[in-house]
Amino acid sequence: MSIRKLAASSIIIILILFSYTLAFSGNTEATPEEKQEYERDYNRVADLRASLEQSDARDMDAYEALADDIDQKWRGRHKEYQARLMLEICRPLSSGIFREDRQYELAREYALSALDEPDNIPLILELELMGHVITFIIGRGAPSGDDFAEKRSKDTGARLHAWKRLLEAIDPNRDPDEVIWGGNVPPPAATGLSPGVDPAAIQDAELRTEYEKAIRINKQKVQKRHEQNQYHKWLKRFPTRSESYIIRAYSHPPYATEELRNMLDNQLPDQEAKARIIEAVEKNIQESQEGMR
Repeated sequence: MSIRKLAASSIIIILILFSYTLAFSGNTEATPEEKQEYERDYNRVADLRASLEQSDARDMDAYEALADDIDQKWRGRHKEYQARLMLEICRPLSSGIFREDRQYELAREYALSALDEPDNIPLILELELMGHVITFIIGRGAPSGDDFAEKRSKDTGARLHAWKRLLEAIDPNRDPDEVIWGGNVPPPAATGLSPGVDPAAIQDAELRTEYEKAIRINKQKVQKRHEQNQYHKWLKRFPTRSESYIIRAYSHPPYATEELRNMLDNQLPDQEAKARIIEAVEKNIQESQEGMR
């Protein structure tokens, strides 16, 4: 399959997922004009991304200009649109396609821009964006001193918000065996009609209303199950990766264990994870200091 066909397929998938999650984003419903404008901007990003993958000549300044334009355009208009576009912008930057050190910091900045109101975007989108919020500890261009400390704190705060939100989104009463119909909800038996029939085919108003309610409830169950399945997949990896990132960052100078402890107390409900993080950081700092003697 060609790069352009892959890009087109990605556009279709993202628009389907977008329609699925808009109701949970915290945004007001977009106007038809905004939706069309969003699709045009998404196409611009997808086309440029495809061209970058096909060429060795990659103009990072032009890419940054496009990213800035889209970021500024949507930031105050529709948070979910902005976040989805920034996620697509970040992917080539985090992949290392430009071969410039600043691409990773740009990806971090665009992701954080999209995350400035994280409760106003779908949780899965927040989790995906977090994969681009990374500050390198060592290597060429890695920050140090107060610069590193400031970025470390911001990265950690963003991770803890997503982590807490994920834990709170998990339904403790989830029943994986609950019967949910696909698209063919059976109508009331008294109608004698087949599952999935159009409600308009039911003449009796009371039975038609009952059927429409059943369809509506089933649709809600399908959506909830889809969301819970996604949340449980993220629960298997996001907390572990976040814990590792936070431990590594706070085991590096300048040390700020009390800052970390306060952030964990304020933002993370997982008591066992808190204890592990603090214990690991204190152990790493102690070993580092002993090694310097």
